[in-house]
Amino acid sequence: MCKNLLKAFAAVLLLAGCSEQEKSTPAAEANLTIISAEDGNVSEFTVENAVTPEELQKGLMFRDSLLPAHGMAFDLSGYDNAVMWMKDTRIPLDMIFANDGKVVWVYENAQPMSTENITSPEHADVVIELNAGEAKLHNIKPGDIVKHAFFNNTEEKAN
Repeated sequence: MCKNLLKAFAAVLLLAGCSEQEKSTPAAEANLTIISAEDGNVSEFTVENAVTPEELQKGLMFRDSLLPAHGMAFDLSGYDNAVMWMKDTRIPLDMIFANDGKVVWVYENAQPMSTENITSPEHADVVIELNAGEAKLHNIKPGDIVKHAFFNNTEEKAN
């Protein structure tokens, strides 16, 4: 009996020691397409939609990797300024700032664990985070069209 009680107590301590970041589930996935304004080239991505305050705050923190052509889209439509940082983010990222379905600014190669504020010089209601190098690989530039449920310009619905 005493051994079983000790095992149960140890299990409770183990669960209590898990951080909220480790216990939370990933945000819902969606398709995101960026169409080059320059040459019409189409780039397809799979992104997690960050919508809730918890998802927006956590972002891609605490992850050791991100699949190619995968990322996260942050719905910041209720905020005045899109300000991002890399605190507790272990992988380098490109950040694509978009407004009304168009890229307004691209910040390449944001450094892991940095607490530097990354603020778009233009208003952005969505920020897309991808692996560092994806923006250059796909030649993503201001003026490119972003198709995603956050902009109500696809058949998918945002969560």
